[in-house]
Amino acid sequence: MAGCSDRLPDQALDLYHNLQGGPIAEQRPPPPGADDPYPNLGTTPARPPAADPTQQQRIEDTLAAQRDAADAAAARDPLRALPPTPPLPKPPPADPNGDIVTVAGAPAPPAPPVPPRAPPPPPMPDIDSVPPLPTPVVSGPMPELAAAPPPPPTGFGVPSPLPPPTPPITAAPPPALPNGVAVAFTPGSSTLPPSANLTLRRFALAHHSAAVAVVGRGDGEAHDVDGKVRALELALKRANAIANALNAAGLPPGKVTLRAEAAGTGTSTATLN
Repeated sequence: MAGCSDRLPDQALDLYHNLQGGPIAEQRPPPPGADDPYPNLGTTPARPPAADPTQQQRIEDTLAAQRDAADAAAARDPLRALPPTPPLPKPPPADPNGDIVTVAGAPAPPAPPVPPRAPPPPPMPDIDSVPPLPTPVVSGPMPELAAAPPPPPTGFGVPSPLPPPTPPITAAPPPALPNGVAVAFTPGSSTLPPSANLTLRRFALAHHSAAVAVVGRGDGEAHDVDGKVRALELALKRANAIANALNAAGLPPGKVTLRAEAAGTGTSTATLN
């Protein structure tokens, strides 16, 4: 295990490269010159001969002369020194009450244009100054009313019979209940009749701590689904109208339970539970 421990990182790296794919997964190229033969020491060139002392001294004298000439030229025409850079002006202190800080020398930004003010609305006319509407004047005599209704139409000399008058829709009288009260609603309406307020108030005062069951009936006689749904909605509205009147009379809302029935007449009841 100790002999293979040095190879574990390389194996993990090779495995990662193989899984990654692409050019990085290819084998590492050999270093340049790895396959070249070792150099032959016998082919090394010989050391060059030593330089001539006279020629070497001549080169040194030439370099010294060039250095002296450069120093003399710099002394005759020295470089001019640049003037010192003036310090930057200090910015003014910031205004604690403002959010804009202006720098000295910079032009201030132009102020935004002020939009023109809208003209004020015209004053409302005085009610007393408005002239009244002119009263229409009817000219000519009023038409006279007929003394009797016109005769019924006839066909081939035989008068057509008039339809019987439609009786007015009235609410059914409430039945007598031994332990409750009944409220008669107008057919198709969920408005509580004014005459039922006093009856419900007396019932609430007499049973202010008892549990009361309110049953609303929705005049349902249709056998289709839509008719039953409308009847249930009407019954629930009637039951809510009775419960609201009982709550206004002092009966706690937690003591009242509601129930809606599609079938039945326009009479809804409130009985002791």
